[in-house]
Amino acid sequence: MPGVVLIDKIPCDPLINNIDGKCNNGGSGSYMYYRDDYCGGSKGTYSLYAKLENSTIADMASMNDTSVKCNNTAKLYGMNTRVGNWSPSSFQNIPKLSILDKTVEKISEYYYKIKSNWQGYDKENTANLLYRYKINDGKWSNWSKNIQKNGLIKSKIFEPYITVQVKNTNGDISEETR
Repeated sequence: MPGVVLIDKIPCDPLINNIDGKCNNGGSGSYMYYRDDYCGGSKGTYSLYAKLENSTIADMASMNDTSVKCNNTAKLYGMNTRVGNWSPSSFQNIPKLSILDKTVEKISEYYYKIKSNWQGYDKENTANLLYRYKINDGKWSNWSKNIQKNGLIKSKIFEPYITVQVKNTNGDISEETR
């Protein structure tokens, strides 16, 4: 989306820090989110809003759903798109990942031997989990049941590293783990 500044984490959490269920980065900010009961809706639903520099008709139309109680409040603060909604329970299904073993051994000036094993954890049967990995900032591998990577890596600049993710059958994906 043009004009959107992505951030790693929203700096306030109404589940923890704000009993009235609202969070924004100031009246002139570029994002905000509300727990819907702040505006008269459900306590279990949150909506995330953004102020886009170049909003489209579709962006502005996302603010017209009358069943979402906080759309009008967000408009008052200059928000022009509703990015989406979620419930805290939706985050409880995200799988977790642990790197069990990781070794990197330099075998020549430009080559490293890398070995890594990992394990995913989820509420579902772990046999159904899929994994992917990438070396340094390379391309992601395809999703597979593979729980290890052994190989020779060519790297002229620095010692290579591996990044792994796990996905469950619902399509929920873990954070990247190194």
